[in-house]
Amino acid sequence: MEGEARRARRSRAGGRAGPTLAASALGALAAGTLVLRHHPVWGGLVALVAAVALVWGWFFAHESGDPRSHLAAMLADPVFDTSLLGAIAWAERTGRPGVSALALVCLGLTYVASYERARSDALGYRTFEGLGYRVVRAARIVAGLVSGQRAVALGLLAAVSAVAVAVRAANVAVQERRPSGAGRQRGPR
Repeated sequence: MEGEARRARRSRAGGRAGPTLAASALGALAAGTLVLRHHPVWGGLVALVAAVALVWGWFFAHESGDPRSHLAAMLADPVFDTSLLGAIAWAERTGRPGVSALALVCLGLTYVASYERARSDALGYRTFEGLGYRVVRAARIVAGLVSGQRAVALGLLAAVSAVAVAVRAANVAVQERRPSGAGRQRGPR
């Protein structure tokens, strides 16, 4: 009986993940468009809604255990980052080139962190990424847009992303140094 209830809950979560993540992606694209049209506060408010949808989508994808939902969550993540950080970089390119460059640095760091996680998973290393890192990352972008303090928010985002890159690299190195590859996962996951 409990197994049926668990399967039903996972199925409902999987059914909610796709639409929630799609709403997040559309919201991020709309927010990016507002930023490009020089309405960063409105863009930040729309990005806040998109970030909440993204977090819920991640949660639903995790709860469902469905590989398709997990893939949708992994695709929605860079859509959110690219839509907003790319728009900030473009909108600030002439007036504040330092902020533009910082947005591009943040975008690069978030991509490297995502790549490290995906590559570690593919090679069989144990990885963990809770919602905390993703929430902090989305919150930094939204806070920078809403408050107008983009340089500060992006600087903090760059620091958080650089720490994530370093921690993930160290995690793989520690697991690799264990005797006989003890850190690698064995068998089907």
